[in-house]
Amino acid sequence: MCVTAVVDRLELLAVSTDVDDSANGDDRAAELMEESGLAAQLKDAFTYLCALGESYMLVMPGDDGPTFQAIDPRRCIGVTDPKN
Repeated sequence: MCVTAVVDRLELLAVSTDVDDSANGDDRAAELMEESGLAAQLKDAFTYLCALGESYMLVMPGDDGPTFQAIDPRRCIGVTDPKN
């Protein structure tokens, strides 16, 4: 219950990039976000983060733009890439 109360208050308002870092964000990034369903997947990622302390998202490139999927951190292993 307390996780749901916190997650319900979290919302992605804009996406800033090097192309457009203004307060309202990059229009192309916002378009990709809308088309890919990122906001819905981000809610799932926030739920994992608030409940378990970690959260992972899988980002896959596609012809029509990227797709995003929140993944249960209990099923992931995160390896830091020093070059990234």
